[in-house]
Amino acid sequence: CYGGGQFVAIGSASGYGARSTDGQTWQSSAVPQTAGWADLIYDGSAFRTVTCGNKVTAYSTDGQTWSYSQLPSTGQWRQICFGSGKTIIVGDSAGYVLVSADGLTWSRAPLPGGQVFALKSACWTGEQFIAAESGEKNRVLLSPDGVSWREGTPAPVSGSMAALCC
Repeated sequence: CYGGGQFVAIGSASGYGARSTDGQTWQSSAVPQTAGWADLIYDGSAFRTVTCGNKVTAYSTDGQTWSYSQLPSTGQWRQICFGSGKTIIVGDSAGYVLVSADGLTWSRAPLPGGQVFALKSACWTGEQFIAAESGEKNRVLLSPDGVSWREGTPAPVSGSMAALCC
């Protein structure tokens, strides 16, 4: 992940990360908890990561010193995304998306009809969040604010949708 003039990487289960200003020479850093780190973003002020199968998110303003905060629930969280001043976290087997205005305090945003979606991917388009489901249905969800979600037209891909890029 690149932001704030540097590259930052995290190990999925090692408890260690690394940072570099040129992408060639790296310095190690300790992530506060060994967990199944699933995704990493830079939101303009901090690097943020989320765990899969846990209720922890970690953040760092410098890519070296990390702190963590608790999520309201354990989940198979797959991706963290930032847009329009909000951070969202999507995952499998949940009838909600996690949303935060500060990246520290999280709340649940219910999905349409209280349905459970297998969300694997999310992005911010500059106008709305888009979250994509992986599975037979390949459903797509849309939200202007990360809080209110509606179902869009399913993506006509063959097989299971693997990723979404905005």
